[in-house]
Amino acid sequence: MGRIYLHSSMSDSRQWRALHNDFDGVLHDFYGYGEAPPAPPGPFSFAVEAARIPLNTAMTLIGHSYGAAASLHLASLHSQQARLLCLYEPVAFWLLPEESTERQEAETLARRMAGVDAATAARTFVNYWSGEGAFESLPARSQQKLASQAPKVMKDFEALIGEQSDPSNITAPMLLMVGKHSPASSRAVAFELARRLPQAELVEVDAGHMGPIQAPDKVLPVMADFLRRYG
Repeated sequence: MGRIYLHSSMSDSRQWRALHNDFDGVLHDFYGYGEAPPAPPGPFSFAVEAARIPLNTAMTLIGHSYGAAASLHLASLHSQQARLLCLYEPVAFWLLPEESTERQEAETLARRMAGVDAATAARTFVNYWSGEGAFESLPARSQQKLASQAPKVMKDFEALIGEQSDPSNITAPMLLMVGKHSPASSRAVAFELARRLPQAELVEVDAGHMGPIQAPDKVLPVMADFLRRYG
């Protein structure tokens, strides 16, 4: 059915394996994660990131966080090919007003990560999305792996903040999930998208921003039901 699974930053396509077991498709690794090569040097954007994604004529895009934002980018550029979108908290900060508290919060996070060592950047990022102390609670090996991915996260932010695509031309059915315990920035994006896109089914669940990974029992059944309904 042309399903493409797109993961969050500091993750890889394995986060979708449980859903993929029932709904097959392409498990894609973004630059710098999983089995993918490092990101190319120079300016970075979704256009660069998306060049490696295998598109088809009837896409079902399943994404979380950065991957959900990339899904919006693809669907807005290829609206006739986008058949279905199944998204958990797309971090499409470019859709928020520049003066909004929530967008400023996200841009402040990016600035706090810039100019510090990789371990500090990783700790800042993880604790923002998963709560204070989340990074410190991880095994040293996991902390080191996340720190090694911090430079790619900065490129992810570059793509997000520089993006300008408008999702208003997306007409495909959309599941738009949001966690009750997520940061204000990602919740604001979800509510803004729901306001702009009347076909979006907004579902709030008892989870945080990392719900697909940390609370799959709350998230994946909702996604599975949506995918079954629309085929």
